[in-house]
Amino acid sequence: MLAGILLVAGSCCAFLRCWDYGIVDLDDYIYLLYHDQVSSFSGFASLRYFFTSVEEGIWMPLTWLSYSIDYMLFGDWFGGFHLHSILVHAVNACLVFWLLLSVFSGCGRATAVPCLLASIFWAVHPLRCESVVFLASRKDVLSFFWELLAFICWVSGTRRNVAGRGAILHTALAIVLFAVAAMCKPSVMTFPLLCFLIDAFIFREVRVLRYVAPVAFMVFLGAFAAWQQKAGGATFDPFSQPLYGRVLGAVAAFGIYLRNTVWPQWLAPQCVKTWPALPRFFWPGLAITGAAAWWLVSRALRYWDERNETVKVHWRSGVPVRLTSSAPPDCAFAGLAWFAVAIAPMLGIASFGYHSFADRFTYIPAVGLSILLVHWTSSLSGRLRHLSCAVLLAACAALALATWRQTGYWRDDDTLFSHTLEVDGQHNGCAHGILANWSFEFPHDLERSVDEFEKALARDINYVMPCYNIYVIALGESGQSDRIYGQLRRYQAEVERQVGPDRARAVWEGEDGLSKSELFYRSMYFSCRLAWMMSGKVDLKGAEAIVSQLNGPALEKDPVWLYLLMKYRLLMGDEAEASRLLDLLLAPSGKVGYIQFRYLRGMSKEEIFRSVLGNAAKAPGKGDE
Repeated sequence: MLAGILLVAGSCCAFLRCWDYGIVDLDDYIYLLYHDQVSSFSGFASLRYFFTSVEEGIWMPLTWLSYSIDYMLFGDWFGGFHLHSILVHAVNACLVFWLLLSVFSGCGRATAVPCLLASIFWAVHPLRCESVVFLASRKDVLSFFWELLAFICWVSGTRRNVAGRGAILHTALAIVLFAVAAMCKPSVMTFPLLCFLIDAFIFREVRVLRYVAPVAFMVFLGAFAAWQQKAGGATFDPFSQPLYGRVLGAVAAFGIYLRNTVWPQWLAPQCVKTWPALPRFFWPGLAITGAAAWWLVSRALRYWDERNETVKVHWRSGVPVRLTSSAPPDCAFAGLAWFAVAIAPMLGIASFGYHSFADRFTYIPAVGLSILLVHWTSSLSGRLRHLSCAVLLAACAALALATWRQTGYWRDDDTLFSHTLEVDGQHNGCAHGILANWSFEFPHDLERSVDEFEKALARDINYVMPCYNIYVIALGESGQSDRIYGQLRRYQAEVERQVGPDRARAVWEGEDGLSKSELFYRSMYFSCRLAWMMSGKVDLKGAEAIVSQLNGPALEKDPVWLYLLMKYRLLMGDEAEASRLLDLLLAPSGKVGYIQFRYLRGMSKEEIFRSVLGNAAKAPGKGDE
């Protein structure tokens, strides 16, 4: 009981700073604001959507459901969402302690204090910040909750087998919990491999038939996850990084994760790929990976050489059903191998996303390092053991303070991604793009917004593609409308590169059968074009052609289109319709997207209209350029 109270209190205190935080411009807006079935739960229809949707490149029905529960409990107060994630993480810390205690007491090493300290080390480490504070990573904390329960059931079954008792119910329950965890995030697919490491190298007994169902499900889950990412467009690699480049990055990332565990300094989200340049800490990461690989491989080869003396195979009807070993438990090998196996699917060999590495990917693998810590402290005796526990306790206190400091960066996008640029360097186009949006949306600093957009474009246009219309609006409102035509041509060229000339022609002409991404390209292009028509010398004829072609109820959920339509109505002299559109734009809900034109909310309607029309001067013919 006391251990549970300490774990919950420590976990909550380290992260409680974020109780009143909002959401950030990564996947938070996509997950929490883009899906009506999530924010407005409608019973069976929402459940059907949760269990059938792979729109975001991932199948996670229980994670969607958890967001819906948050909306029902807290409404639009995202502080409640953060408290939910913190609470689940605190429970996970207790489950990690239970798992460590079960594993080490099962192999004859009763180590309650080291297990408690290793669990606190896992729970309050700054690498946990991204998983706990980043609401889009709810899937990490939620999936691990169910996977930890599955591990505990599996270990309990293994201990019953070693004691000569049956474990069918424990194994069946573990498999069911494994399947439930997969409904939160498919990266739990490594579950049977991690169970094997515990069975083979700590308990020294492997029941072969126990692994048939979980391994079969693991194979299915891996194939299903690959299909999810492809179906949701998550396998797109904007940098066209070759396989050998991805392998090099993955090898270095493994070492970087270990380095950040030992010395958690310069942590930041969304550290992007820099190919063909090498990422920061590449050489230290490569060296650490090499050392860890040498130790693991040499240890594995030694076991292979000694297999005839230590390993016994038990047969039944010509089928191997049980493997036992007379070698002593090797918790060090099991712990480091756990880390390597659990993090392997997230190392980036498969193409997905902009990031080269991310702290949230260590959430499950870090338990392997906690196994190492328990092994290290429990292998000592007397004063040395007491001293090692004191050192570990001091390390936990220092890590908790570092976590408190790290969570402070997540207060808003400006703080978070300014810090990311300090850590990852000015080449991080993703951070520049997010800062450009923030500068436009909150202080409405057009000069900084355009500057950040230009820095993102200098790295790669894909960093700006999702918000290109904001870039065009910022150019127009900052008196640089003469540059917009060239940027429109650049956008068209990039779409043609991505989908091909024939499909691009279908996008511009609005043919039937356009994919979701192609519809997005079309909407983005014409919103950019409409913004251009109404900036500088206004072309009302061209603007009218676009509005008549694309106007409709669906566009009134898009704040950018609402803003542009309001401006168009003002230019046409229809102030009543412009006023209606402005009311929709300033409404607190009912719209999707990061850009909500929040800077307008402190202004009167007359001030807004004057500001919108400030730099417009009617002149025909712009659309002919």
